[in-house]
Amino acid sequence: IHDSLYQQISKNIDPVLLPENEKAVNIVCCYKFVIVLSISGRVYESKKEPILLFREIPELIGKKIISISGIYQHCFALSSDGIVYVRGDDAFDNGCLGLGKGTKSTDEFKEVTLLKKYIIDEVYAGSSHSLFRTKDGSILGCGDNTYGQILLSSGPCKEKIYKPTETIITKADSCVLGNYSTIIFKNFQPPMNPNLGIKKF
Repeated sequence: IHDSLYQQISKNIDPVLLPENEKAVNIVCCYKFVIVLSISGRVYESKKEPILLFREIPELIGKKIISISGIYQHCFALSSDGIVYVRGDDAFDNGCLGLGKGTKSTDEFKEVTLLKKYIIDEVYAGSSHSLFRTKDGSILGCGDNTYGQILLSSGPCKEKIYKPTETIITKADSCVLGNYSTIIFKNFQPPMNPNLGIKKF
């Protein structure tokens, strides 16, 4: 039954190809756009329309991107040298972009300079909060912390966290973010984690 259902569905789905036959290793579906990371570290974008047409993102050309993460209206890209870039809207002024108070949107991928003193190994975008894992497994966070989803030592708070801030979590292997929730994995890497980048293959 499963095989016949798959064959029936696949007959009605047209494949979407990246330019130059690049192979996709990570896909981010946001509110108005789809972003794809290729195996060579190039990043492509298409507007969210019935027919997806991908083009390489100009400001990331020449940068070896190893991981992307995005949801709702913002997306992160992480380069092989640990630089984090962000693009999108902070629709509810939560601070989830990590660019500091007063920056509610950026139309192009912009470096998150507030993370420069850290060696970032993974990026995680939630709908209203964001987390960043350092090379040693420590977690930093910014955005909405109403339910304690940023995991600060001070606990939940109504104030928005505009600057990436160190959390109580150290030695984490991976994270998965929801709307108002966070799951931290220690000594375990979930096999289907959407935040995995090409360096994990």
